[in-house]
Amino acid sequence: MRNGGNAFVAAMAALLALNVTYPEAASFPSVAPTLLYHAGEKRVLSYCGLGTAPAKATIDFFKSEGHDTIPKMGILAQLLPSSPDAIIAILDRFGTRSFGEIAQTAIQLAEDGFPTHSMMLKHLDLNLVERMGFAFLMPYNVEVFMRGQWWRPLHHKDRFLQRDLANTLKAMADAEKKVLEKGGSRSEGLEALRYYFYKGPVADAIL
Repeated sequence: MRNGGNAFVAAMAALLALNVTYPEAASFPSVAPTLLYHAGEKRVLSYCGLGTAPAKATIDFFKSEGHDTIPKMGILAQLLPSSPDAIIAILDRFGTRSFGEIAQTAIQLAEDGFPTHSMMLKHLDLNLVERMGFAFLMPYNVEVFMRGQWWRPLHHKDRFLQRDLANTLKAMADAEKKVLEKGGSRSEGLEALRYYFYKGPVADAIL
């Protein structure tokens, strides 16, 4: 805010930092139900931020995959990621800074890491059998959360790194920066950001 931001910008910067430091409950490509109070208009604004089901997530699709109901674990259970869209929409409507500017702290936290805190330990306090199952069902998550060592529980103050997330945030910021450097508006830069995530390289990687 000292550098020309406002409360909306500060809130989105804080949310991005929270996405990094509380990933097991509030990761970046997750949900972001958000209530904002607009003092000038004296009203509360709501951004659902919960995502929708993928267009191809039909009953016939799940049956063709051998499921009678939507599975509780794995990629097939997921909604479309909504947090990026909510952040972009709020920045576009109320922001005064670019995504790249407000994401710097989150990028640094993801790249350099932070001490594993007590809430992460509580949420990821898995016994040996659960960790084995975690490794089978979600091998990439084990790489991120347990450094690939499923047999080793998390320890308090271990440095927790998320370099793939840092690279994703940097790449999104770069997509925005290219538009701004060509004279595009802040809204056009944010739209490039949205495209990069939902229709560009991030979407391709998820698929």
